[in-house]
Amino acid sequence: MLTESGERQEVRGTYSELAEALESIKTVSGASSLSLTVHRYENAETFTYNPDYEGYEASTVKVPIALSILRKAFDENRLVDEQTRSLIDASLGLSDNDATAALFSSLGQDVAAQDAEVNATYDRLGITQTRCVDGWGNNKTNTLDHAKIARVLYEGVEWVGADDMNRVRAALTATDLESQGWGVGALVSLPGSTGSEHLAEKVLCKNGWITNDEGIWYVNSTGAAQYHGQTYALSVMTTGFTDQEKARQVTSSSVEKVMELLGG
Repeated sequence: MLTESGERQEVRGTYSELAEALESIKTVSGASSLSLTVHRYENAETFTYNPDYEGYEASTVKVPIALSILRKAFDENRLVDEQTRSLIDASLGLSDNDATAALFSSLGQDVAAQDAEVNATYDRLGITQTRCVDGWGNNKTNTLDHAKIARVLYEGVEWVGADDMNRVRAALTATDLESQGWGVGALVSLPGSTGSEHLAEKVLCKNGWITNDEGIWYVNSTGAAQYHGQTYALSVMTTGFTDQEKARQVTSSSVEKVMELLGG
């Protein structure tokens, strides 16, 4: 149930405390499932609570779609035009579904070809469990895979130029607090590395939410941040709620607990 660096093994120290705290959040909130993965850059360790969780990508898939646009341009040795960059800004920064649909459609002549381009990006990132099938948003995923996406946002990749990656990061800066100010985005409301008057630094966040046929919410948050002088890439996912706001609060509480135990 608990892993470090993606491998099943016993956790130790603060990771054990974090696992207990997340289990408590799950129980008290009434979540049917909760998962969190965090990568700590200072010690190069990755910890996952509940790696068996499987939920829907929802709008968090907008990040790999944008990366697929940039990867495809790199592979074809061409620049991304300004109209496409503006669509990426809207897709990531405003979570605009129409902009996302336009980006996805531009990846290929039909849905199968479009799926294949996103999956090629997943392959490039070492993501093997999440697959794009029959379009975007409704595909199954997990926090392990999305933490890898969060790491790309912080680290960059050779097939996305510095200017384009910085633009992606700018679009993911958690400024739209209504849609992105919870989950990882909740860090903008916590004290930062330079004292209580300052916020956490360089918070990048993409949130997503979707219901199944029974009206149960699947709520996700993926991103990266610097907090109290340390850098983290995180993904948190939960389900089991008919109240979307309660699910959002669970993701925020989970991320805040990470900072309390690992970054205080």
